[in-house]
Amino acid sequence: MRFKPIDRLFILMVLSKLLVMGALWEGTGYAAHHKPQIAFTSGRDGNSEIYMMDADGKNQRRLTNHPAGDSQPS
Repeated sequence: MRFKPIDRLFILMVLSKLLVMGALWEGTGYAAHHKPQIAFTSGRDGNSEIYMMDADGKNQRRLTNHPAGDSQPS
């Protein structure tokens, strides 16, 4: 799977945030039970849609399927 440069930048930004958040979760028990995930936008199907994947890049899935562009997942 190939990502556009803007998709790569977004994924790197989200990964950085997850790493910081992971450090904050340490000791709370939350991180031990929940796998970090990344929400991102991609135009791989010709239209901007929102996707989700595990922090290791596996288990990618599309969350939206809308004729208008979807973006800015949170």
